[in-house]
Amino acid sequence: MMTRLAPVLSGAKILWRVSVRTARHVLNQLVCEDWTVVNAADYKKLFIFHRDGRGRRSAETFLFWCPRHWNHMTNKEDPTMRTEYEALRPSSELEPSGDRDPSTNRERPNPFVWVTWLTKLMAGERQCQWASWFRSHYEWDKVPSGCDLARWTADHAELLRARRAILETQGFTVYTEDQNSFTLMGKTGIEVSGKPDIVAIRGQEACVEDCKTGTPRHSDHLQVLVYMLSLPHVEGHCKGRRLEGRIVYKNMVVDVPSSRIDDDLRELFRKTVLTIGGPDRATKVPSWGECRYCDISKADCPERIAVRPGTTSSHGLF
Repeated sequence: MMTRLAPVLSGAKILWRVSVRTARHVLNQLVCEDWTVVNAADYKKLFIFHRDGRGRRSAETFLFWCPRHWNHMTNKEDPTMRTEYEALRPSSELEPSGDRDPSTNRERPNPFVWVTWLTKLMAGERQCQWASWFRSHYEWDKVPSGCDLARWTADHAELLRARRAILETQGFTVYTEDQNSFTLMGKTGIEVSGKPDIVAIRGQEACVEDCKTGTPRHSDHLQVLVYMLSLPHVEGHCKGRRLEGRIVYKNMVVDVPSSRIDDDLRELFRKTVLTIGGPDRATKVPSWGECRYCDISKADCPERIAVRPGTTSSHGLF
């Protein structure tokens, strides 16, 4: 089987381009041999298998790039994965060569918006509204990333476990990740979905927290605020509660008070949802700074900028 695979990366991470059939076979084999399958379904074709060092073996990580969708093999999907490790390697460095027919994209039954797509735009950290509009309306073949997803997953899990332990010693009942998943559907059929890392409840006190292993950003605050705004409307342990918020970084915890939820925030949230999830194509703003990390290929976005702008020296200004 290995003779059929063509490596395109070297070092601790190895990326192989395989067929769906081969990827499914590899998946079954590695699971049987105690490997951890890290779901990178945000790309729908990038599969990461990781095993810690045991006996004579050192820790190993293998990445498989399949030109078809991840959900041919598993029903799992978690688009939150990209946001923290996206800067480790630009997706433009791994974009597959060759043209692809954009007509193979499948339109979603209802526009689907992940919270992190909203908050990047709300914070002004992303200017290209079209990229999020496209993601919300279509399922597409995504440009893979060269990130060390296994490392990011381990770091995030460690931070979350440590924070959970602290909260439980303080008498909180703690709910994590999938226990906090929610989807809100608006009047026009737009779905907004999220998955807060932690919800902690102690008596009448309730707090939503998100763990961040990367550099602090303004969008971190808006992400928690959107969770605080949304969760009280969702059936479950947060229904009807007034939530406070916190961002948990490796070396500090930052409070996000509920007083920051005002009419301005609600209107910004509403407008951004309608822009991304609405029927009209949003504004496209291609730039090297954003395109290099974008998971939408040139086949779907002909304006994608794949080359860094050159330096101008013939100006005489200084």
